[in-house]
Amino acid sequence: MNVTSQLDAGDKLLIRAAALLKLAFGDYEIYRAGGDEFFIFCPDISEAQLN
Repeated sequence: MNVTSQLDAGDKLLIRAAALLKLAFGDYEIYRAGGDEFFIFCPDISEAQLN
């Protein structure tokens, strides 16, 4: 996004993506790894529940 548009537009997109992840995953910890990669720490959810 930042390559083809203004940096502000890419920043707004990342902020919105983080907000949507927060809505979907509630109180779980969400980390931005860099670029457009996010990690969500869900220690009490099994792999079977995620699938």
